[in-house]
Amino acid sequence: MNEEKKKYYKELLLKEKRDLLYEINYILDEESRSMKDSTGELSSYDNHPADQGSNTYEREKDLGLKDNSQLILEKVETALQLISNDEYGICKRCGKEISEDRLEAIPYTWFCKECGEKEEETESIRERPVEEESLNSSFANYGNNVVNEGEDAWEDVAQYGTSNTSQDE
Repeated sequence: MNEEKKKYYKELLLKEKRDLLYEINYILDEESRSMKDSTGELSSYDNHPADQGSNTYEREKDLGLKDNSQLILEKVETALQLISNDEYGICKRCGKEISEDRLEAIPYTWFCKECGEKEEETESIRERPVEEESLNSSFANYGNNVVNEGEDAWEDVAQYGTSNTSQDE
């Protein structure tokens, strides 16, 4: 690959990197805000549960988008390293040159079209969704004993009153 093309692809990758960093930082900023602040509501108590479900869905979607952007950013960083090592544009699997059409569409690719399709088939799949990383487990695992840390939560809350009436008890 000649120097002019390398420079072109490097600029393309640097633009992709800037866009990804902007997106990641935007989502991180949104994550750090409370649900009340991010929705613009005065309170989350007066919202219908379906509205809260929609808000929660949007937060979960943002986590997935951030995770995907971070994965692509890693690929962009590797592609930039490949350019500096004069290895850019060569398939990591078969050693053939990657077509310019493919590099134009996916500048951070490491594989030719054929090897890329094979790689996608064998690519590891996450066991659990990325959204679960943000959830706190209500269970603690101490060796062979699993302890529910929130087991007395209802009793703690019920001491302040419940919606049960005398006929419910």
